[in-house]
Amino acid sequence: MGRWIGLVAAAVLWTAGGAWAATGGPDAFGYYFVDNDDPGGPAWDYDDLDVLGVDAELSDDGMAWVSIGFDFFYYGQPYDQLGFQSNGALTFANASMSYSNYCLPHGLSTQTTILAWWDDLYPPDGRALYGTFGSAPFRTFVA
Repeated sequence: MGRWIGLVAAAVLWTAGGAWAATGGPDAFGYYFVDNDDPGGPAWDYDDLDVLGVDAELSDDGMAWVSIGFDFFYYGQPYDQLGFQSNGALTFANASMSYSNYCLPHGLSTQTTILAWWDDLYPPDGRALYGTFGSAPFRTFVA
């Protein structure tokens, strides 16, 4: 079975045909996704960020560099922080994502981004929550 991504984000994939994809992959690095509603998919696990999360206080189109709390290997590279963006993207690169989404693949590198809710979002009252949960080696980052 391919690699599971240990970084948690509510990720969705919109296919060109206008339907939601419940599974996809693997890509050239062995990554794939399975929706929790898919038979054999992961069990839903909820971490209440309203209680345990840290507020990044992001403005419209804002970004903050935050600590993941552990080394996270993504496409063969270790990262211990990421850019948490108010427009639904997480990035490991030094650039902010545009709020205009494109059909992927596009000129941007998906090997340095996680585009979970990539859209022109505006956090209510500037609240954008994240947190690291669990104990090593079973830690997760939730945004």
